[in-house]
Amino acid sequence: QDRGLDELYQVIVRQKNVAQTINGEVAHQN
Repeated sequence: QDRGLDELYQVIVRQKNVAQTINGEVAHQN
């Protein structure tokens, strides 16, 4: 069960990093 939470956490962190990267690229384009 803890391992499932670990994997879920990793997915959330990865998605957050991707979102921050996209936001940064958009900010540079403006």
